Amino acid sequence: LTYHYNNTTAEQCTVQKEGDYCQGFILFEIPFKYQDNTNLSIYFGTTHLGIGLNGLQQLDEAKQIVQWVTDNIINVSTNPYIILMTGDYNSIPSDDSIENVMLSLFDDLWTAEDICQKIIDPSNINGYTLDALNPSKRIDYIFILKSSNFPDQIKLNCKIQVVSTLSSDHRPVTLNFDLS
Repeated sequence: LTYHYNNTTAEQCTVQKEGDYCQGFILFEIPFKYQDNTNLSIYFGTTHLGIGLNGLQQLDEAKQIVQWVTDNIINVSTNPYIILMTGDYNSIPSDDSIENVMLSLFDDLWTAEDICQKIIDPSNINGYTLDALNPSKRIDYIFILKSSNFPDQIKLNCKIQVVSTLSSDHRPVTLNFDLS
């Protein structure tokens, strides 16, 4: 298990709201051998992007995540991998931070029905996550990236769901998956 953490200092932030800090993200690598002795890695990451400045802060922080993943995993790793990146992005799907940055590298598992089965609550067919009591927008995500050398014979089977609960101010996005 390998732990990666990316956090910039306040001086490195190009966009910052008064009293806020640059957000980082945490990423765990779980390396393992698949049944045929193929070396694989699954990375689990999460973040909580800042809020404010008309989306500029989220855009800057999303760019930092994509750049870090590109520099430290995509351009370095020789083994096949899957990256699952989760979190509160404080951005709706059409915001630049999601549409033009995160989706430039990752797939959004909520909308990628060819990758993952969606379990839909009839009272929340759009997968809205905020606020928990009366959800009206989707700002929490699970993104996926499979390496280009990921073996075709290994299939990702997954189910994604937004759970109706009041345990937080957001409704959680859950993912159940296995490799076969």
